[in-house]
Amino acid sequence: SSCSGCMEPYSINYDQYAEVPCCTICDGSDENSCCVIIDEFHVSTFGDDYNNNGTGPEDALRTIRRAVYLAQPQSTIIVHEGTYFEDQTILIDKDLQIYSVYHESENESVIGNTIIDGSQFTDGGSVIKFQDVTDFTKFYGFTVRGGSAGDGNGGGIYLSNSNPHLKRLIV
Repeated sequence: SSCSGCMEPYSINYDQYAEVPCCTICDGSDENSCCVIIDEFHVSTFGDDYNNNGTGPEDALRTIRRAVYLAQPQSTIIVHEGTYFEDQTILIDKDLQIYSVYHESENESVIGNTIIDGSQFTDGGSVIKFQDVTDFTKFYGFTVRGGSAGDGNGGGIYLSNSNPHLKRLIV
């Protein structure tokens, strides 16, 4: 039988209804016969979580949460300058490298201009929660604000059984 769709959940062309799994992971030149895996995602305030795949600045996702969800372990997420009003805690429960563009430019102003804001959370909570991640995980170059420590777990960043590298942050 021939390949009917991609059954790899971390691929951008994942098909939950595929009956015969694809046998190869390839470059995406033929989306019907292979799974397309992305290992670097882009997020922008001008992005789109529904119609974009996050493969570059012009195809960026809108929310960091969506990029984390789509990323396979050990992927990189590049977050472009802007304010990201997330509507619930961003749970990072796999080893990822998440960088603002400060990581590439080393321009200090990027840190203050790349803001993750939890002030619109309906039920409070930390803005970012790292859960069960190792020191492979990196989170560099952000301002994190607007969370709630009402549950005693940290309003900005909460670490649960985790040891990520946190660098150049304003919390």
